Amino acid sequence: MTVEIAIIRYGDPIAECDEKKYRFDSVYGYTEQYEFAAGKRKTLMIGKRDRLARKKTENRIYKVFPISVSGWSVKRWSLRIIYELYEFLLLIRYRPKIIAVVGAPVDAIIPYLFAKLFRKKMVLVFHSEIYHNRNIISKFIQKFTIQIVRDKKYVRTMCNGPLPYTQLVDSGINPDDIEIHSLYYPPEFFQVQKIEPIFSEPEKFNILFVGRFDKSKGVLDIIEVARKVVPKTDGNAHFFLIGDGKLRDTILRKIDEFDLNNNVKILGMRQNNTIYSYMSSSDVVLVPSYYECFGKTLAEAMISGTPAIAYNTGGLKFQIEDGVDGFLIPTGDIDSMAERIIRLYRNPTLRERIGKQAAKKRELYNHKENTLGAKLKAIFEQNPDIFG
Repeated sequence: MTVEIAIIRYGDPIAECDEKKYRFDSVYGYTEQYEFAAGKRKTLMIGKRDRLARKKTENRIYKVFPISVSGWSVKRWSLRIIYELYEFLLLIRYRPKIIAVVGAPVDAIIPYLFAKLFRKKMVLVFHSEIYHNRNIISKFIQKFTIQIVRDKKYVRTMCNGPLPYTQLVDSGINPDDIEIHSLYYPPEFFQVQKIEPIFSEPEKFNILFVGRFDKSKGVLDIIEVARKVVPKTDGNAHFFLIGDGKLRDTILRKIDEFDLNNNVKILGMRQNNTIYSYMSSSDVVLVPSYYECFGKTLAEAMISGTPAIAYNTGGLKFQIEDGVDGFLIPTGDIDSMAERIIRLYRNPTLRERIGKQAAKKRELYNHKENTLGAKLKAIFEQNPDIFG
């Protein structure tokens, strides 16, 4: 059996849980975009960490490797090797005419070797920094990835924001050989939905976090920030956490330990069509990610017209103009995050000004034709001779 297309991508580890669409990135999420791009063509979908149980359809073949293969431990690298072998065997088995790979530099190697060996075409989409880690293995992978990008006969390159784009250009790649795709938020994203009444109580100062409960997202820092902020706001500061993950029990334990039960609440997962309502009804959105190629949560906060405070890391520093449409603070600097929150609490005029400036970013995400799905669809529909 052969297929026309293979799409190799990470599935959201928490978000795509069931048919109710409990997501926290966008209404028009990546899974929907892959389906849109592939259309009715016979397509092999290879996923990692994807927990969404999919129904088999006539023109889709879903293959999932259910174990996380990120990180640098011996166990995880053993799983990585197993996964790469599994992926290569799937590509040989189904012989796609074109492959789209969405992820990090390491994800490009096996598909590229297949493409070279069998003279197939490949679209490489970076959703990760090119130079995130600098150990010996990473350096080899990064150098090899740059060589892959240079092979225009077989490879076409895209990325999801200015961070990987800048790193590729700094590595000598011609800017004209790189496309940037953007997010898209349709009108329904901005429809107001009914949420908890506390978000409409004028005396409350609501601070929101949306994301995985994972160390990389900085969720534990929020508890430390709350310890500093709550006493200085006369208890009016209320922190709400939307999401779920392996640190949930740790968060609950710290909330209890620091006597923050009245001011820090875990809301759990929320349906994607409510995220705008939560963000636009909040006074501040926190994005304390330690690693982020492009901050979807940050983009959503800004287009919701709510001031955001983010760590100055990865792609986040490209999204905010510090002090103009949000705040950037040194990564891990809890004192600075607390100070910015208190400043916004005490200065409603500043909140309004920054919120209005941030809302101007909405224009960036109004164009469906610039999304990954639309760009992949255009490539799939064109003649393969567009490469090289």
